[in-house]
Amino acid sequence: MTKSTRGFLGRPRRGRDVRLPPGQYDVGSDFPALSAEATPRLDPDRWTMSVNGLVANPHTWSWQDLHRLTQSEYRGDIHCFWKSAKWLTSLNLLDHDEPGFWERNGYHDLGDPRREQRYQRD
Repeated sequence: MTKSTRGFLGRPRRGRDVRLPPGQYDVGSDFPALSAEATPRLDPDRWTMSVNGLVANPHTWSWQDLHRLTQSEYRGDIHCFWKSAKWLTSLNLLDHDEPGFWERNGYHDLGDPRREQRYQRD
């Protein structure tokens, strides 16, 4: 049986931050990488990331290529478990909506955190 990672089942609530959607909380600088499943092992020497579809120049980067790209810093809010997406290997840009990995596994098609749309039944 797979063990959930620390924090997956929630954290104690402090005060309610009015900027945040219902049921969410500010993790500050202690941003967790959460998973309800086993984290895949990643071999940086074999891993690649591709961007395809509606792009001018479809491209594939190696782990080393990706880390050589110019970095930037994001200072906005993130309403997801971004760090848990390291197993991502491709991004396909489309001109129409199509269920992705999360939607095929029961998550809401829109996922509006302010309307508490987390799962297909919400």
